[in-house]
Amino acid sequence: MQGMQSRNDDLWYSVEEGRDRSMKREREPIPKTRSTFILVKCPDCGEERILFSNSAKDIGCRGCGRKLAESRGGKSLVLATFVKRLG
Repeated sequence: MQGMQSRNDDLWYSVEEGRDRSMKREREPIPKTRSTFILVKCPDCGEERILFSNSAKDIGCRGCGRKLAESRGGKSLVLATFVKRLG
C-alpha cells in the first residue's frame, strides 16, 4: 500500500490546485468590452441615430423606415453610413 494514495490526498491536491487557479484570476486585468455605441447616418433621409454594435434586433430609421443595422447573432451588420464611435 505504499504506492497508493488515499482519497484524502486526492482531495487535498484538488483543493490546493483550486486555490492557485483563483489567485491567478485575481491577478489578471479586467477584460475590456468589444461592444460599443455608434452614431450612424441614414443614407436616404440623413437622420442620425445611435446604435449598439451588438444589437439583437434589426434597427430601422425613424424617419423613412430603411433598415440601418441587421442582427447577425454577434456583431450587427451596419447598413448605414458610420459617423463616429461613442464611448
